[in-house]
Amino acid sequence: MLELDPDPSKSRYWDCLGEGRDGGRVGEQEYSAKECHERALEIDGQNTSAWVNLGDAGGGQVGGQEYSEKECYQKELEVDEQRKNAWYNLGVKGGGQVGGKEYSKKECLQRALEIDGQNGTAWYNLGVEGGGQVGEKEYSEKECYQRALEIDGQNSYAWYNLGVERGVQVGGK
Repeated sequence: MLELDPDPSKSRYWDCLGEGRDGGRVGEQEYSAKECHERALEIDGQNTSAWVNLGDAGGGQVGGQEYSEKECYQKELEVDEQRKNAWYNLGVKGGGQVGGKEYSKKECLQRALEIDGQNGTAWYNLGVEGGGQVGEKEYSEKECYQRALEIDGQNSYAWYNLGVERGVQVGGK
């Protein structure tokens, strides 16, 4: 169990204490990882790292309000819409509202890939959604699986789905 030092009034310290998934100790008090992320957000509600970590922990309570896993990712994106992992996570959760606009699962995955086109799992999931536009290019389901495998050739699900799609050349092979 980690111990918090030197300044328990800082949001970042609480978030770091919770990142190990075990939490830690502050003085004589032990805190779970979720409690650490909640505490970080009580201190600084703009801490994007704490929002994603609280979402990954299944959600929690901040300022007396309950936040689901999905709502944590939405809050992270309200703070910074360029957070690629938050877009991916929100997509995996089925999409949601950000900045007053509703985004579908597919649109969230597309946004994640526009920010970082090297996320093989996002490419795979976009393929599962039937493909879609990333940047200026429209990708078919098959092309999404191909991109996923160019990034991570060990993705067995992408290999399987590519086979169902009647295959295609991957990485020159």
